[in-house]
Amino acid sequence: MAAGWQPNRILVPTDGAPASRRAAELAFSLAGLDTTVTVLHVVPSELSPVVSVTDTGPVQRLDVAHEIVSEVHDRWVELGVATVTMVEMGPAVEEAVLAIAQQIGADLVVLGTSARTGTRRLYLGPRVERVLIACPCPVAVFNS
Repeated sequence: MAAGWQPNRILVPTDGAPASRRAAELAFSLAGLDTTVTVLHVVPSELSPVVSVTDTGPVQRLDVAHEIVSEVHDRWVELGVATVTMVEMGPAVEEAVLAIAQQIGADLVVLGTSARTGTRRLYLGPRVERVLIACPCPVAVFNS
């Protein structure tokens, strides 16, 4: 990235967890006057067995997703940052992130994660690593 580079379109996927909230804070702190930040929540179309025990269906999952992106949106719109929210449903979160980054012409994707310890190699998780490898623009990973 060149000195003085300012992203115009930032994509920040969020799941409502502390790591993604911190990533959103980083994304918004990087936003300039002409920057639009897109807050994305991807609802997996297939659930893990643990989640499906308490899940009542896709409508509930979509409602929760809209609450998550609205919470981020409302906080930053009050501070004057141009913010767009998106909720997508798909089989693979990372594929949706890559598709939306391409669709909106993102200049930067900001991901939140919690790095796993206990190995000699930094392990960010398969979703984050897939986005890092395949994303058409720079990716900032915020480890919390």
